Amino acid sequence: MKNSLAIVVVNWNTGNILTHCLNSIKKYSPSIPYEVYVVDNNSSDNTVEIIKKKFLWVKLIVNKDNLGFGKANNQVLNKIKDEYVFILNPDIEFTTSTVYHLLNFLKENSDVAACAPIMLNKDRTIQSKGYYHRFPSLAQTLLFYTDLYKVSIKNKNLVEQFWENKIDIKNNFEVDQIPGACIFARVNKLREVGFFDKRYPLLFEDVDLSYKLKQKGSKLFAVPSSKVIHLGGESFKKLEESDVQIIFFRGLFIFFRIHKNILEQLLVKLIILLNLIYLITLVSIKRIIKPTEDKNLFIKNKWKVAKWLLVS
Repeated sequence: MKNSLAIVVVNWNTGNILTHCLNSIKKYSPSIPYEVYVVDNNSSDNTVEIIKKKFLWVKLIVNKDNLGFGKANNQVLNKIKDEYVFILNPDIEFTTSTVYHLLNFLKENSDVAACAPIMLNKDRTIQSKGYYHRFPSLAQTLLFYTDLYKVSIKNKNLVEQFWENKIDIKNNFEVDQIPGACIFARVNKLREVGFFDKRYPLLFEDVDLSYKLKQKGSKLFAVPSSKVIHLGGESFKKLEESDVQIIFFRGLFIFFRIHKNILEQLLVKLIILLNLIYLITLVSIKRIIKPTEDKNLFIKNKWKVAKWLLVS
């Protein structure tokens, strides 16, 4: 339906914050016809009961398994007829300006497939880093996914060339990729690239989607006049550090397998493995000098990731 909006929120065990997200949508309702979909990925908390009891206006889809971010979003994307879609994480809260500025921006810029707001902390300060990354590359992996990060992150040129776009809080600016936490897009443009790739179980689905849109010649923008509150990483707080790293590297390796040549696929794994060996060796030596439980846990976590990498 032309000039209508579908809002999609995929949830897994974050019912306590999802309610704030839904309340904010209702409080700052879009000016065009819209529907809100919540896709629950087999949560073990009381999310489903809360939605059924307190949010009758929400279209609820309950999965018997955890399908991951991409597949769960695709459940809605494959069936909606709306012109626009707003894909949200449950830890997002609307503000007064959120939808208005994003919608107007897409209407005024036909060559833009998707855009995103600037994300704020709970205290309304800007989350200025970590959400508008450059596309994955060997250089990015070496400089920012290894211990070289401590040096690389201090170099402004390296950061802007290989790591992330600099946020402009006053002007709209083009980006490589839109963060999956908050994607406002034209449904027809997402349909052209097949929506989210189901080969990603979790993480990098948004990176892949942005990459495919760029390959089709579409532009992606951040719109600083639009703002949301973003708590960040709520689902991952329930996981061990090693499990989060494995999930992250799995997504990275899938991206390389789909979009890079065989040599780059081998090298990206080698870079990560050598860095893990370096860190394990370094901390093991430090543990000999001064044993601590933190060092034991660090080594245990890194070994778990390294063993997974060797058999992946």
